[in-house]
Amino acid sequence: MNFEVDILSEIDWENISIAELNNLSLQNKKNKEQEIVLGLSSVEKELLKETGRAEKSGTLEIDEVFLTRQITDIIPNPWHCYQIGVKAVKMLLKKYDREIVATNFVFIIEELKKILDKERNRLSEQVFRQMVEQKKLCFFLITDKGGFVLPSRIKVKSNKQLVRNDNTPIQKSLFDYVPEENINDLEKSVAIYLDEQEKLLWWYRNMSRQDYHIQGWKRNKIYPDFIATDKQESKDDYGTVYVLETKGIHLKNEDTKYKQDVFTLCNELGAKKAWKELFEEFPDHDFAFQVVFEDEWQNKINQLMQ
Repeated sequence: MNFEVDILSEIDWENISIAELNNLSLQNKKNKEQEIVLGLSSVEKELLKETGRAEKSGTLEIDEVFLTRQITDIIPNPWHCYQIGVKAVKMLLKKYDREIVATNFVFIIEELKKILDKERNRLSEQVFRQMVEQKKLCFFLITDKGGFVLPSRIKVKSNKQLVRNDNTPIQKSLFDYVPEENINDLEKSVAIYLDEQEKLLWWYRNMSRQDYHIQGWKRNKIYPDFIATDKQESKDDYGTVYVLETKGIHLKNEDTKYKQDVFTLCNELGAKKAWKELFEEFPDHDFAFQVVFEDEWQNKINQLMQ
């Protein structure tokens, strides 16, 4: 899936709502500028000195064309951007006089961009889910040249190796050597806890912007922190593949909510497919996508590893 081609191109931008802009409060003051006149100083070390100062009314103006250029990175259609800009200005001019709107023009643009970003995400999700329902977009594990394959070797820079809490070597990492570089305290705790699970077969630290990723209804791909598998009791093989994303409790925000929604959809779609439909070499296996927070990760992993 290509975000621009498959998602953005299908959005009906007429459905964009900027009603939230009615709740915007502007700073109720008129713009003023300070004009300072400088001249050569008679004191050599000073070089310049102030010779005059005056205050005058500001020269800021409402410019719909400038506003249009500022929001085209969100909505890739200049005509729709211009229409939205004109509509936004008219809405605010019903509440404030023209000079106040002009004074707050930069602030208005920034707030409008936030609203449009939320609207684009809302409409993108609608298109994405509709394509899934219509089977124009399908759930797959991509393993060809366009996808991710677990590497046979990795390059490391750090000489400091990750160890368990009792200072013994990591046992169940897919790679013998696990450096502490590029891993924060929460990820380190999760990695060690995973490594100590009896039911775990192996775990792998997934590297951002180079390893396995998930494409949802936003432009940026999701790179989960860990891939892990548990043991299959009936045979010497793995049973479930776990895709884990760790988050600090201070990161319970819109981006995290988005990742949770994408993971939930992956679990729903994956439950409807057999592994052999997704990839012929892996019949009779399961997988689970999970976001784990700092204040609950031990409980979540305990549930997964029961």
